[in-house]
Amino acid sequence: MQLGELQQQVEQFERRGVELVAVSVDEPSDAAPMIARLGLEYPVLSDAKLGVIGAFGLENPEIEDLALHAIFIVDQGGHIFYRKVARRRPYSPELLDAVDYHRGRYQGPVELADAPPLRPWKGWRLIDAMGLVLAAPEPTAELPSGQREELEAILADLVAAREDPALRKWRAFCRAHMDVDNASAILDLGRWLMRRAYLEGVDYEAPLGELREATGTLRALLNRRAELAADAATPREALDQLDLEIGAARNAVQIKATALGELSQGELRSLWDLKSMLKAMDELHAAELRRLTR
Repeated sequence: MQLGELQQQVEQFERRGVELVAVSVDEPSDAAPMIARLGLEYPVLSDAKLGVIGAFGLENPEIEDLALHAIFIVDQGGHIFYRKVARRRPYSPELLDAVDYHRGRYQGPVELADAPPLRPWKGWRLIDAMGLVLAAPEPTAELPSGQREELEAILADLVAAREDPALRKWRAFCRAHMDVDNASAILDLGRWLMRRAYLEGVDYEAPLGELREATGTLRALLNRRAELAADAATPREALDQLDLEIGAARNAVQIKATALGELSQGELRSLWDLKSMLKAMDELHAAELRRLTR
C-alpha cells in the first residue's frame, strides 16, 4: 500500500518541511485498523460524505462512494504545483523529486531510506494466512439470489488487483447480508473468495512446505535457546553457537518466505497481497460484527 510506503520515507518529507496528510472515504472507526496496521504517524482524515473529494472532482465514476487515487502537493501559498490522478499511485521518489524541482534544488534521484527488512514472523503470518484461506469451506448450498453475483464482483476486483473496490464491495456485502447467526459463514465466504483469487492455478504446495519446515526449525532453535538461557550452568560458548544457528535459520525463513510470497497467477499481485488483503477483509467483517452486537 502506498500509505505504508510513504510512512517508511516520512523523514525525507519532514526534512523538506513537507507535511503528509491522507484523505480517506472511510469513517474514522473503519480506518483505524488500517492506520494501526501500517503504523501511520501522519494524519488520515475522513471525507465519508465526499465533500473535499467531490470539490476536486475525484469521485470514482465506476464505483459509488469511492474516490480516485490522487496526489496533490501544495506550496505554502496554497498553489498546487504537482498533481497526479491515475490508477498507479506514485511513490516517494517521484514526490520528493517534484518538491526538490519546484524549489530549484533538484540534484538527481533521492537516496531513500531502506525499507524495513523482512522479519521471520512475516513468514509465519503468511503461513497462518494461507492456512485460514485453505481451510475455508466452499459454499455447500446455493447462495441466495443476488449474493453470488455480489461475490463474483468482489472476486473480479481481487483478481484484477483492484484492492479498494474489492474492500468497498466486501464491506457492503457484510452490511447487507450478515447477522449475528451467520457471521461465521460470511467470514468463510470471504476466505473462499481469497482462495479462488490468489491460489487457484498457483503451484504453492512445495514452497509452502519448505517455509513450514524452515519456520519449524527456527521455532525449535528459539525454544532450545530459551531453555539453555534459563539454566545458569549453560556455558556462554553454547549460547553463542546456538545464536549462529538461529541466525542461519532466520535467513532460511526469509529466503523461503520471499520465494512463497512472490508467487502469483500474474504480474498484478502476489501471495504477500493475500496476507494483507485477508487481514483487511477480516477487519471489515469484525467491524460489522461489532456494529451488530452493540
